Amino acid sequence: MNQFRTYTKFAIGDVHGSIKYLQALIEKCLAYAEEQQTLPHFIFLGDYVDRGSRSREVLSYLQHLPEILGPGSKVTCLRGNHDQMLIDAVLHHDVNSWFFNGGEQTLNSYAREPSNLRCDPLLGIYDPLLGAHAKWLDTLPLSFQDEYRFYCHGFAPACRLIGKTHMIFCGSGMNFWIFNLGIQSLLCMDIAQLCQVQIFILIG
Repeated sequence: MNQFRTYTKFAIGDVHGSIKYLQALIEKCLAYAEEQQTLPHFIFLGDYVDRGSRSREVLSYLQHLPEILGPGSKVTCLRGNHDQMLIDAVLHHDVNSWFFNGGEQTLNSYAREPSNLRCDPLLGIYDPLLGAHAKWLDTLPLSFQDEYRFYCHGFAPACRLIGKTHMIFCGSGMNFWIFNLGIQSLLCMDIAQLCQVQIFILIG
């Protein structure tokens, strides 16, 4: 059993099919949590698919990440607009927006496994795991909130919170950050410096 009882939260946005960067960033975060003698709580802000070439692997990895990390660690996955476009295409056959925003790269990642492929008149040939992943994405919430932070993908949920709490433009003493960074940018940042910030709205 892990001896640590407190958590360090890591918010990660815009993975976009980049399994290599995702795994590298998680290893970096785990090393920091171990150094601080805390357990990790990963909050993923959405947009796991499209643009990159390995969306299928990203979704499978995130689904199994709680078991990979082991007892005590926490994983919260939120839904982004690219995830919603995948849901709309696969579950509701509304493909137009998705194909214009990287959906073709995502479909290609599901066409690499030759066994048990399915054929759809709109989506073409794909692995049936795509349907299972779409259903999983459809269960994900749009936002998550703790004592100090509100996490979401896109500005609409954040604007609702800001309108209720009047936290925006509170002044530099509040250490208020709006965070809009992709996964490659996060890899370049100093985690220790980020963890000193007191109040965030984190927007993927």
